[in-house]
Amino acid sequence: MVLVALDVVLRAYLRRPFWYDEIWRGHFVGEPLGSFWSELARANTPSAVGWVVIERLGGDLLGWHAWVLRLPGFVALPLLGIGIVLLAARFTGPVPAAFAALWICLNSTLLDLGTQLKPYTVEMLAAVVAVLLWMGAEGGTARGAGSAGVSDGRAGGGLDHGRLARRTAAGLVSLLSVPAVFVIAPLVAADLVTAMVRARRASRADAGGALAAGGWRALEALPALVLTGANTLFFVGHQSSQRLGHYWDAQFLAGRGLGGGLSFIGGQLRDFVTGTPPGIDRYDPSLLHPPTDGTWVSLWLLAPTVVLCGLAGVALLARRHDGRQVLAALGGAQLAMLAASAVRFWPFGPTRTNLFLVPLIVLVVVAGAADLIHRMLKIVRTGTPTPRRHVVVESLSVTISADDVRSLPREIPAQVDPAAGQGALPAGGGHAARISANPGADSGEAVPGRRPLWRAAGVVVVVALVAAGIGAQVSSAARDGRLYEQRDRLRGLDLTIDAAIAARRLYRPGDLVVVGGRLMRPGWIYAMEASDDAPRRPAALPARTAHGEPARIPRPDTLFFSRPGEGEVARDVAARSPAPRRVLLFVFEPDVAATRADLADLRRAGWCPSEVRAFPLTGTLTTLVHCH
Repeated sequence: MVLVALDVVLRAYLRRPFWYDEIWRGHFVGEPLGSFWSELARANTPSAVGWVVIERLGGDLLGWHAWVLRLPGFVALPLLGIGIVLLAARFTGPVPAAFAALWICLNSTLLDLGTQLKPYTVEMLAAVVAVLLWMGAEGGTARGAGSAGVSDGRAGGGLDHGRLARRTAAGLVSLLSVPAVFVIAPLVAADLVTAMVRARRASRADAGGALAAGGWRALEALPALVLTGANTLFFVGHQSSQRLGHYWDAQFLAGRGLGGGLSFIGGQLRDFVTGTPPGIDRYDPSLLHPPTDGTWVSLWLLAPTVVLCGLAGVALLARRHDGRQVLAALGGAQLAMLAASAVRFWPFGPTRTNLFLVPLIVLVVVAGAADLIHRMLKIVRTGTPTPRRHVVVESLSVTISADDVRSLPREIPAQVDPAAGQGALPAGGGHAARISANPGADSGEAVPGRRPLWRAAGVVVVVALVAAGIGAQVSSAARDGRLYEQRDRLRGLDLTIDAAIAARRLYRPGDLVVVGGRLMRPGWIYAMEASDDAPRRPAALPARTAHGEPARIPRPDTLFFSRPGEGEVARDVAARSPAPRRVLLFVFEPDVAATRADLADLRRAGWCPSEVRAFPLTGTLTTLVHCH
């Protein structure tokens, strides 16, 4: 309910005009099918096929409005919170699970991204749902046979149709996410390894049984691998031209050498743990980051707590089968992204592209913190760090090693619980003797004089962890108010639709539209050919005709140039046949100064400006006519 209310509060962002980093996505989503594939190769960053389909269906059914295209990200936010609670509740209580969801979903950086036409909240939701589907209802105990596939007595366990359906569903969900392959592939690998190891142990030395178990698990995961692989290789790969540029150079391991590579990895890990929450984007200057990120508070107070709780969380999850699946997805994804950064295929580090892993990172940290607090509270209650593991009864006390305990189920399975670390053996006279898995432990009683010290230490640790958690939660959401206050701010290219409508109202048959600036082409095409939004500042536009809004200007009547000031404009205008009656020149605001040379070239060619219209933080529309 909190996150739904947050969506309502931020609803003004739904109808804001697109700025540069959104409007180009609208173009590639809305491009006509005939030119969609060729145009997609020019995308700034890749999009997943499922996300494109959802956005395109929304535009086709409800109209190409900003609120329609932003709606999936808004809807994903509360669903993400629910997914995080469901995932975290498998490993910890409801309060820590809710803390994890709010820590992520109230974060100002995530909300800034989630209120834009960007896929990051959808990708985070897809990662959480995929992991939940992969785990299913399989037991979480260390000895659960849910994934081993040997519990039914068949070779390798046979094909589990429930697991096949869940993994296929996870593959379908992965179509919504560009980086889903980094989650699905490690989960598949973990399935195969776990199944083969368990089958080998069950059959002692039967290599064939281990291979059969691995084969069944591979067959169950095959649909997910095919779906994810097709999305990655064919659809995402078709859009990967940006890897040849320099935008992500700071996040690529490639070309650094051994020393530089180690320094790079260390720096990225530092930035991971000093984020609030850990793993949140740390580099995009256009986003609202928590005030503690990059400060001494995050470096010396929050980061050590995150590392400590993270290690405790790893130890906790490693004792469970479903926990090991989470660790496999998280660790495997990080290693795969690091390897991909070495070939300039994917950035490594806490960037917006890697937000899909934040729920898993936070899960590990919060589960570890909850476990530490639980242990400390036990110390506060008992006054000792050693739990009571050994009880002497009337007739007999038996102490054996942990290794012996593990072997007991084969002999007296009904009386010994290895998972609990202790069991009961019948003793003389019908009395029970307790078996301790820790032969070095006695009754667990602390020296009486030390009990207050242990209790005080436990209280200090609990208070410190709770205080750090409250501080991290407050810092994460500290700039949400500023996000609300800035709901009407201009960010750049916000008035592109206004400029396109102005050009439509000025255009007459025989005119030529020239659009310039390195970043203008996709945004202008979306505004001119697809958008159904009204202008933001209608009073600043030319008057509308009595017949309503003029038709959209055909793309053949538009020239695009990307190198202002180099004579490209005058050459292209002179090459038009027949010569245009007028020229409507629109230039992106940062390129206006460089385009003065182009205006001088056009004047020498006989073109004189007759009208100039400025659109703040967007550009200038100049009407040029033949000089008299």
